[in-house]
Amino acid sequence: MDFLAGPLVEHLKSGYVPLVLAAPLLVVLLYCAVPHFTTRAGLRKYKGPAAAGFTRWWIASQVRKGHRSEVVHEQHRKHGKFVRIAPNEVSINGELLFLCFLLHRSPKGRQAL
Repeated sequence: MDFLAGPLVEHLKSGYVPLVLAAPLLVVLLYCAVPHFTTRAGLRKYKGPAAAGFTRWWIASQVRKGHRSEVVHEQHRKHGKFVRIAPNEVSINGELLFLCFLLHRSPKGRQAL
């Protein structure tokens, strides 16, 4: 580090540089992991891609590629009628289930079922 000069030279030679560079990564990991284990415990019973339990990046990447419907359908084939596709989102596959949720608040909807 002979090419460096100035007041930062002593700080760069110290052992704190890797710690300072790793701190933002640690903050991001904690930001994703803490809510997963504390606030969304009820959704953990639904299976899905591992990344979907921690972050919305998985489903966002599928949307960006234009394959969301195909990938979610494949996940339903693999895991069943309920699939967790984001930390706070569950995809439901089934015609009767869809009708129950769609018509739940409608007074005429309850009579139709």
